[in-house]
Amino acid sequence: MPNTRHITTGVTRGLEGVYARAEQARGTVLIPPLIGGHALQHVRELRQLLHRRFNLYSFNYAGHGNSEGSFCLSASLANTRQMLDLAMDHGACQRLPLYGIASCFAAMPLLKAVSLRGEPMVKIVLVNAVPQWRLAKAAGHFLNFWRRSDIWHPTWNGLVQAIQAYRDDLLP
Repeated sequence: MPNTRHITTGVTRGLEGVYARAEQARGTVLIPPLIGGHALQHVRELRQLLHRRFNLYSFNYAGHGNSEGSFCLSASLANTRQMLDLAMDHGACQRLPLYGIASCFAAMPLLKAVSLRGEPMVKIVLVNAVPQWRLAKAAGHFLNFWRRSDIWHPTWNGLVQAIQAYRDDLLP
């Protein structure tokens, strides 16, 4: 069974990255993070890929973890290109095929970076983390959030403030 304990973290050129190495790897997977998430989140969630002998690369966008700068769309694109270049260089040295996995927002910077680099990936998996919106369930969740918050004011202004707080809680 591959050694799944070899995880390296560090900051290179202002970007915090995580690399999880599988023994006798047969490929490398680049996984851009979720907004507000941490690079280690993907290593935990996708550790099964390590058992299947895939190296994992992830990182934190600017403004997240120990990555420098402020989060914005252009920074997320630059961060993804930077990590793609690193994964491509590593894959070329090891003669390993490169794959990608992206959820939600992360799909956009990954697809843009891949197109700018001449589509170097063998395959890309795009994951929709919200397969279906259940309006009644979402509304109930929001109302519970609002009632338990310090901003429970059943007024129009209270509702607007609660929606903003709920949005910030979901998408920090």
